[in-house]
Amino acid sequence: MTASEHPPRALASLLLLLFTALAACAPDSENIAYSSGSRSSFATQDGSTQGGSTPKDRYLRIQGEKKNKPGRLALVLPCDLWAPLRVEVAGGLFDANRADEADGSTFGLELDGRGPFPPTTFYGIASLVTNGGMNVFAYTHNSSTPIGSQFFPNTTEVDLAVAFDAQTFSFEARPRGAPGFTPVATFAKAGQSEPLIPSIGVFNLLNKGVIGYDEFRIVLNGTAPNPLPAGQDAARMIWEAVSPMLEALYAADCVPDFAAASTQLADAATKLDAARDAVKALPEGRDQKKAKKDLKKAAKKLASAANLAQKEKKEGRIISLLKKAMKKAGKAAYRVYDIE
Repeated sequence: MTASEHPPRALASLLLLLFTALAACAPDSENIAYSSGSRSSFATQDGSTQGGSTPKDRYLRIQGEKKNKPGRLALVLPCDLWAPLRVEVAGGLFDANRADEADGSTFGLELDGRGPFPPTTFYGIASLVTNGGMNVFAYTHNSSTPIGSQFFPNTTEVDLAVAFDAQTFSFEARPRGAPGFTPVATFAKAGQSEPLIPSIGVFNLLNKGVIGYDEFRIVLNGTAPNPLPAGQDAARMIWEAVSPMLEALYAADCVPDFAAASTQLADAATKLDAARDAVKALPEGRDQKKAKKDLKKAAKKLASAANLAQKEKKEGRIISLLKKAMKKAGKAAYRVYDIE
C-alpha cells in the first residue's frame, strides 16, 4: 500500500464497534457497508452448547457495495500509544460465502501520528488477498514501496501485529491460530516524539466482498516521555479502563468464560473509577460536564454486566452492555482530548 493508496481515515470519536465493541460516527468511506457480523456457531469441546443456546462468534464485518467501484474505509481509535508498545488484530475472509468477491482486496493494521488526515507519519502491516493465500507486507511513510513481505499460502485469516520498543518497529504476522508470529520486516527509529494511534482499514473491496476483523488488542502500551496535560492524561486513563472491558467482551463471546469476564470487569471498574476522578478534576466546561455524564452511564452499564457475569448468565446481554459502556467511555475520552 503506497501513500497514494492510503485509505481515508474515519476521524470519528472512536473506532467503529472497536471490533464489535464500540460504535462510531459515520466514517469517511467509499462504497462500503459495515456491521457487527456473526460467524458459524461454535460448540464446546464435547460437542454440546451451553444452556441449550448456540454460541456466537461476533466480529466486525466490512462489505463492498458497488460492482464497478471498489470500496475503501479506515477506522481510527484515538488512543495514544507510546513505546514500548504492541498492537494486534485478526483479519481476513470471515465469510466463506464471500471469499471469491474479496479476492484482490487489501486489509491491514496501521499506527498513525495523531492528527488530521492525511497522516504524515504512519507504520503499517497489511495483507493482499491473492492466489488462495495472504500476501502480507509492511510499509511506512518513509517509502512508497513495501519494506518487507511474507506470503502465507492456503490461508484465509491472519493475525497482524506492530510493535515498537523505541528503537525498532517490528511488523509480524501469522496464519490465525498458528503458535508463533513470523517476522515480516523491521524498521529502525530512535525515540518517539509524538503519540501514535491505531487504525484498521480495507482497500479495493469489490461488491459483496467481505473482510472481517476481530480480537483487536493493545497488548502493550508505555508511558509518554514527559508529563501529559490534564485532559490528555484523563483520556489515557479512560482508554486503560476500556481495554479490560474489551477483554471481558471477548471472554463472554462464543463459548463464554464467565470467570475470566468477571476478573476483567472488576479491573475495568477500578480503572474507570480512577478515570472518572481525573475527569471530575478537570476545569469545568461543557465538554467536561458531558464527559462526566458519559462516564457515569458507562459505570452503570459496566456494573450491570458484572452482575450478570457473576450470575453466569445472559452472555449476549453482557456483550450488549459492554458495547454501550465502551461507547460512552470512548465519547468521554474524545471530549477531553480531541483527535485533532
